Amino acid sequence: MFVIIETTTNDIKTANLISKTLLDKQLSPCVQTIKNVISSYVWQNKVLTDNEIIIRIKASSNNYDKISNLVKTLHNYDNPELISYKFNILSSEYKTWFSDSSN
Repeated sequence: MFVIIETTTNDIKTANLISKTLLDKQLSPCVQTIKNVISSYVWQNKVLTDNEIIIRIKASSNNYDKISNLVKTLHNYDNPELISYKFNILSSEYKTWFSDSSN
């Protein structure tokens, strides 16, 4: 099974470090960083708005725990968002590449 794990950060260096480390450790064959996302949220009883970066990590579900632990270790937030959802790969060529590129 395949999953997309997402987190956000307000720091491009953190986003790049997480992305590079995941790729170097072959925990994901593809990590996307999406800049200029406006996030509004409640933190410590205050409504805040930040310009953030979404980090979208595509992976095998076998790597979920390793990815989650790595993100928590490298993240600049005390309580980083970590959400996941399942996906299917519809292209056989892409599926072969994806599977061959993952641990």
